[in-house]
Amino acid sequence: MKTYRMLALAGLALGLGLYLGGCTVVARPAPPPPPPPMAVQPQEPPVTVNVEPPPMREEIVVAPPSPQHVWIAGYWGWNGRWVWQPGHWVTPPHPHAQWVPGHWRRHPGGWSWVPGHWRYPR
Repeated sequence: MKTYRMLALAGLALGLGLYLGGCTVVARPAPPPPPPPMAVQPQEPPVTVNVEPPPMREEIVVAPPSPQHVWIAGYWGWNGRWVWQPGHWVTPPHPHAQWVPGHWRRHPGGWSWVPGHWRYPR
C-alpha cells in the first residue's frame, strides 16, 4: 500500500511539475502607436515634360461611400506618355482637412507637375 501511495504521489508531483513547468508567462512589449497622419503627402520627384497635357476629362462623380469622404478629381499623369488617372473618393487624414488638387504648371522649360496635398485650416 505504501508503494502504491508513493508512486501515486510521485506521479502527481511529476504531472504537476510538467504542467506548471510548461506554463511560462512572457511579457511582450506593447506595439508602438501608429504614426500621426501626415500633413502633406510624400513628395514625388519633380516631373517636367515638354508636351502640353491633354484637356481634362469630364468625370462622372458617383455618390460618396460616406459623408466623410472627399472626391479627388482625376488628372493626366506622365510615364513617357500621357495617362489618365481617374478620380476617386478618399477619407481625409483629419476631419477638417481640405484637398488641394494637383495641377500642371507651365514654365519656360515645359510643364511641371505640382502634386495635390491636404491643407489644414488654422
